[in-house]
Amino acid sequence: GVVMGSVWTFEAHPVFLFSHLCMSRMVQRFGRDESNWEQIDIVLEHADLDGDQPTNAKITGSGHSNDELDDGQTDSETEFPDNGTRAGGYERERQRQIQQNREQLLHLGLVSELGENSTDTAHYQTMVAMYPRLPIEFTPLALIVVPHVSNADFKLCHVEPYRRALVQITHDASRRLCPSGLLVIGIQDVRDEHGKLWPLGMLVLEDVQRAVGSIRLRLKEFIVVVENGHARKRDDVVSRETFMDEECVIGAVGTDIHVPIVHAYYLVFMKLK
Repeated sequence: GVVMGSVWTFEAHPVFLFSHLCMSRMVQRFGRDESNWEQIDIVLEHADLDGDQPTNAKITGSGHSNDELDDGQTDSETEFPDNGTRAGGYERERQRQIQQNREQLLHLGLVSELGENSTDTAHYQTMVAMYPRLPIEFTPLALIVVPHVSNADFKLCHVEPYRRALVQITHDASRRLCPSGLLVIGIQDVRDEHGKLWPLGMLVLEDVQRAVGSIRLRLKEFIVVVENGHARKRDDVVSRETFMDEECVIGAVGTDIHVPIVHAYYLVFMKLK
């Protein structure tokens, strides 16, 4: 089948990490009722100065239930005006029905509110307070999310351990997920301390396909995520007075300028068997 691709934008938050807001929206989009989902974080460990301890990528995880998230988002949170008349009651009921229909369409993935003015803060705060649905051994695990690791934390010595950790997670997910369950892996390309670009999005996808194959896990969706503010606004008006001429630095002598990597990829795999 054809892999669906999309671009999601996020509002930057002074407290919450970009990767955690991405994870929150993945759960909102792909989470299922009557099932559990799991977050798996990868923590990069730095080697000591003596070199006695090797560089590693440590895996930590936590389980949650998608039901409690739905219970925390009731229609009572949305207030509709009522002018005390019969017409006002009808309008309030109509608006409530429209809201319910939109939430259902969002849950099914048929419409999206992932625009430039969207916010994920409220959903993330509700999500982090959830607990697994019990008993865990009898509740299907329908979603595993691995948030991306910021490329600001990467060095050359982290690349290979990080890729091995993701392959290990993939093997475990193919065994633990319920049929049609989803594994969502977040990845960000890296430029190491020597200036070499590592296209981890492409490399990890190839690693997963070699390790597991499309028979057990199939790539279902490819999502590019980026924080707002890194693109030119559509409503910006450029006049003669405000126009700034751009200078091409390609081929310039003595320059070492790289475009910052501000986007990340989220690969959504579906378990087939």
